[in-house]
Amino acid sequence: MKKINVKKIIKVVNKKDCVSFDIFNTLIRRNVCSPTDVFDIAEKKYNQKTNEKIRGFKNIRIVSEIDARKKHEYGEVTLDDIYNELSPRIKNIDIEVMKKIETECEYNLCVQNIDMRYIYEYCVKNHKKIILISDMYLPKATIESMLKKCGIKTYNYIFISGCEKKNKRYGKLYDYAIQKVGIKKKNVVHIGDSLRNDFIIPSLKLIKAIKIPSVIEKTNYTNKKLIDSNKEYRMLCNYLNNKISLDNNIYYNIGYECLGPILNGYCVWLSNLSKSKKINKVYFLAREGNLIKSAFEIINDKGFDTHYLYLSRKSSRCIALARVKDLDEALAILRLPRFVTLFSFFENVNLPIANYNVLIEKYGYLKDDNIFSLKDFANFFDEIRKDINIINKKKTSDLLMYLKQQKFYGNVIVSDVGWRGTMQEMLDEICASNKIDVSILGLYLGLNRSKLSKRIKNKVEDYLSTTNSKEYNDIRGFLNLFESFFLAQHGTTISYAKNNKGEVTPVLGNYEYTKDKMKVFSDIQKGALDFVNDYNIDNEFMCISTNFIENYANMEMLGNHPRICDIKLFGKISYVENEENGFIEKHNFIKYLASPKQFYKDFSNSRWKIGFLKQVFKIKLNYLKIYKFILKFDKR
Repeated sequence: MKKINVKKIIKVVNKKDCVSFDIFNTLIRRNVCSPTDVFDIAEKKYNQKTNEKIRGFKNIRIVSEIDARKKHEYGEVTLDDIYNELSPRIKNIDIEVMKKIETECEYNLCVQNIDMRYIYEYCVKNHKKIILISDMYLPKATIESMLKKCGIKTYNYIFISGCEKKNKRYGKLYDYAIQKVGIKKKNVVHIGDSLRNDFIIPSLKLIKAIKIPSVIEKTNYTNKKLIDSNKEYRMLCNYLNNKISLDNNIYYNIGYECLGPILNGYCVWLSNLSKSKKINKVYFLAREGNLIKSAFEIINDKGFDTHYLYLSRKSSRCIALARVKDLDEALAILRLPRFVTLFSFFENVNLPIANYNVLIEKYGYLKDDNIFSLKDFANFFDEIRKDINIINKKKTSDLLMYLKQQKFYGNVIVSDVGWRGTMQEMLDEICASNKIDVSILGLYLGLNRSKLSKRIKNKVEDYLSTTNSKEYNDIRGFLNLFESFFLAQHGTTISYAKNNKGEVTPVLGNYEYTKDKMKVFSDIQKGALDFVNDYNIDNEFMCISTNFIENYANMEMLGNHPRICDIKLFGKISYVENEENGFIEKHNFIKYLASPKQFYKDFSNSRWKIGFLKQVFKIKLNYLKIYKFILKFDKR
């Protein structure tokens, strides 16, 4: 990875009295892939403002600048010179309006080059004489306002080629600047990104010059194939590269680069669809909905009535358990994995196991026994069924009061990461059976449509389905890792209880992760929310798409095409649902060769299956294809 050698540059700076900085691509950067992309955005803005539409502005603008430079010595021109050349080439264009729009675009698309921030601030702090010098056609006042916006406020001189009619390319602007400043060349160092203009030419002028990289690749999860074919994705990657600092926490950068775009894209889609359906009451389901709600409220500071609904499969299935008749029906409600301890089973049906020690001893069970291997468990269940009904009727009453407090009625939207829409199905059943007048539309990030119940099949939409190029199985191989990025830093909702004011409040379980692992996910979420905030400030003058395909790409690279260093970042973190399992359960490759059954067991238990395969085999393979092949033999 190319990096700016800060220590080396500071060492040179310390020996000089004066530091000269190139401006564009050195002190400031643009949030576009190429400087000429500004012209596309300017055309779009112009057509939004005027009745007379223009087409093909970018190509005409480029040719006009070339022709204007041919008419001036050393090719130095101003913005006025370029537009004088452009004016006769586009009929009915308001030149002054377009010039103003292009200037506004340049201003709004510029950001500080954070990789040079320390060096610039070091020069200011150490009272170096600072010169800014640039080959640019924009007016000096415009460039100065851009510099101020980007935090470049302290400098002694500024020299712009269009204003001085001299440029760096042929060296005249360096001669002019040295003369005006009145300093010896040996006391100056120039820093810039152009090999010719910022290194070779000043070096020939006997000025110490340092070339910095024009582009520093700071993103780690770019899809190289997609970036070559998709302009919108290329814009997104350029934006991310401008914003990310290599000094940031690695988990924060993963949140910014991978989670941020998909979170933002989903929330924009959710907002637009909610408006089109004319539904302003949006309920974000715990626990993944907590992050989504925060992002949604950054995008929509008003116009929506948003709620965070403390709800879980555990807290809401009480209504079904209140009338359960036998073990088979209970298992269908609980949807338990293949291995569930007796202790866990009691927790799932909301009974305190300590009250049933005598009964457990009568059947000869142990609390750690797998219920699916217990003899006469159906008979055992019949002996506790009435208690299950009674305790869950009480919990149902508390749940209904909680929904009433949350004003869960009328036309509402429920939002969640998704997959099967289980929570919506439960809510729909609860409200229908208790005559709550509510119409629920579920808007999800993604759905496994083959697993949707008939009850909600026509009451859901998902962001994933906005593109035909991705499907649920593309996410399934890292599904639990993906979900963990969204998880709120509080325990699951176990039940509800009345406080001393008579209000029903959620009763939460313990948060599953330790403080150090909690910090991993809080750093990821902070990075994601900072992306949403930054993007929605900058978005007006960018053309970055909010389509699923572009915004999912970086997350997919992490999840489906991980590097070994990514495995190390997440491999030791456990995923907790009904039972605790690591994202990656692993033995060495030799053991798996000797015991394929062990391989399949560990693969099944792993909560990041693509990561598991990468960890075992290590070499570069298409693990997503391998995973999908294995899925054909998985009957679950």
